[in-house]
Amino acid sequence: MPAPLLVPTDFSPCAARAVAVARRLAEATGAPLHVLHVLSWPDAGPFETPGEGRTGAEEEAAEAARAHAELAKVVGDGPHLAVVRGNAPAIEIADYAERIGAGVVVVGACGRRGPRAGLGSVAGELLQTAPADVIVVPLADAPAASAGRVLVAVDFSGAAAPLVRLGQRLAEAFGVGLDLVHVVEPFPHPVRWMDEAVVDLAPQVLGRAHEALRQLAQATEAGPETELYVERGKAARTLAQVAEALQSGLLVVGPHDDRPVLDGLLGSVAEGVAQGLIVHFGLFQ
Repeated sequence: MPAPLLVPTDFSPCAARAVAVARRLAEATGAPLHVLHVLSWPDAGPFETPGEGRTGAEEEAAEAARAHAELAKVVGDGPHLAVVRGNAPAIEIADYAERIGAGVVVVGACGRRGPRAGLGSVAGELLQTAPADVIVVPLADAPAASAGRVLVAVDFSGAAAPLVRLGQRLAEAFGVGLDLVHVVEPFPHPVRWMDEAVVDLAPQVLGRAHEALRQLAQATEAGPETELYVERGKAARTLAQVAEALQSGLLVVGPHDDRPVLDGLLGSVAEGVAQGLIVHFGLFQ
């Protein structure tokens, strides 16, 4: 059986979209779906009603029961429902994901308090700390739910083949096509006389990268309809531009040793492209 799929919700519109995406993925993959609400105390939530003559513990228990009832009303039957207490939602979500062995965490890009610095603070923290893949769902309609294609950024590291297979599963789940892209970073220019030599070398490098991408697609059985792209430029900016040009519904990004690459990509895609979903590749195999 596939690893469980976890979606936290704070009952905001963005979280509702995340739940809808998680349902679709769970139905397509057969993964058990867990829906989690983190109950912050004493700031319990938008549906809090104070009780008279109750102790703090009794009021907290009553609020937890109300939160669970709200989950059942919003989500319905089928998924596993859970309410946990904590004032650091991202930590509680990551801990719960680890406890259930989640393979994917689906989270809204913003919550009740709105987006902070592009991505919501919880989504941003989960991208850095969650023990699983994280799918970030924007507030706008996600084209990957009905249109667009899955774009996988390949850097030919050891994670490349599992990353492509993840992209295949997501493409199948959403019923869309698959694109693979590799970005060749700019060559260094330590001295002026090297400029011409670098220009002469570039076509050979791009050609070898395209062949390596073709072999990877063949090895992972990506299918003849898979489109391959090799581009030059800074990774974060170029990936964002490719995703925008292709109107990608979903972008799959692997782990990078260079953290600024990932951080820059998240900023440019989340704030500039926001075509659909952003997946940060973690432990989903």
